Amino acid sequence: PSQKRLVDLNTKGAYRVTGGPGTGKTVVALHRVRHLIESTFQDTPGAVLLTTFSRVLAGELRRSMELLCFDKPELLDRVEVKTITRVAQDILERAGEPSSFLEDSVIDACWLKAMRFEALGRDEGFYRAEREHVVARNGAWTERQYLSTRREGRRSRINRVQRLKIWKVLEAFEHELSTRLGGDTASLAKRATELVLTGKVAPPYLAIVCDESQDVSASDLRLLAALTRDRDTGQTRPNSLYLVGDNYQSLYRAPIVLSRCGIEVRGQASILRRNYRTTEGIRRAAIEVVQGIDFDESEDEGDLDVLSGYVSVRGGPKPEDHTFPTPEDEADWIAAQAQEEAGWPLLVLTRTNSWLQALSERLRTRGVSPKLLNAHESLSSDDRLVLCSLHRSKGLEAPRGIIAGRHAIPQPWNGKGDKGDKLIWERQERCLLYVGMTRARDWCAMTGVSKARG
Repeated sequence: PSQKRLVDLNTKGAYRVTGGPGTGKTVVALHRVRHLIESTFQDTPGAVLLTTFSRVLAGELRRSMELLCFDKPELLDRVEVKTITRVAQDILERAGEPSSFLEDSVIDACWLKAMRFEALGRDEGFYRAEREHVVARNGAWTERQYLSTRREGRRSRINRVQRLKIWKVLEAFEHELSTRLGGDTASLAKRATELVLTGKVAPPYLAIVCDESQDVSASDLRLLAALTRDRDTGQTRPNSLYLVGDNYQSLYRAPIVLSRCGIEVRGQASILRRNYRTTEGIRRAAIEVVQGIDFDESEDEGDLDVLSGYVSVRGGPKPEDHTFPTPEDEADWIAAQAQEEAGWPLLVLTRTNSWLQALSERLRTRGVSPKLLNAHESLSSDDRLVLCSLHRSKGLEAPRGIIAGRHAIPQPWNGKGDKGDKLIWERQERCLLYVGMTRARDWCAMTGVSKARG
């Protein structure tokens, strides 16, 4: 009932749904899309966009939407499922402008050229972070805007003269991007937003539902705001923007103030508190990992304490914790778990790709053949043992889960960028473990090695 109420809401403008893992946020997002098509916009021609930040998750959403509309497949004709970056590219293509999403190697080359203007003794990481956490986060894309914008969360003091020197590097990077006939996610979204706000491209959607909004960038959020903006009032159209996410599951972004992106949700937000996935023991252990993380300074929705009142509907033991003398001993134990006749699949997660590959080889020598889940694959009930990284595990769930190589969590900060980046990194490492633990429904274990190698 708590989910159904949020699906059927008639909203004044933007609305946000949050809640811990297993509370059904994605389920609500999917049913919201169908409700909009069947009820709210039943007699209004047009499409509803279901979107998120990654292609992998968009693929999962597309498959889930097909299942939800199995009884009425014609509803799918009014649903578009794609990433926000793909939406930005579509808008640019409609305007006849460059829309290529540049590869990392091209972005690296742009930074290399821009760094020729570096005059403060800062490394490239600092400028990348300054662009993401100051420029893009605040929409400060001109020199004047950058000089006056806030640098919240940045721990280094920068005076006006230093800002001017920093801007030279950032400006040079944007220039290099412009010569490549494309951009990165931030620049593509920025230009697409300008095209929509100036009326050069009409918004193509009746409404937008965005899943995993905690990892959506500020530039992408501004694009969603522009696409759902009423041109007469300047406000978000009724029932047009629905955001679903949980800051405690943020793996890629620092929390963003929605109101600074043109999205006002104060008084228009709700929390799902009942966990239908994990046992109470797993939930309690996961909560301990993120307890004390403070998002208050970046929230603008009012009092939304996600962890307060968050409970599981099923009892169960806390995760097991095992430390082994060697990686071989760890592999022996995991191989034994894989042979047990229990719920399938057994999902094994690691923090690093190197440990993932090494563990896979160790298991194979023990007669166990794990499936390495690639970026575009999903779990299947036919799978018995599946390995993937903690980052790749977002959106997955399985009856049993093991976090292997626990000794490698948290990974140390690389020291690049600003001191504020260290705090973001440490928070994301805790959130990563939180996400990994809550992929398991019935049983969870963590394994580490006292003398790690390999």
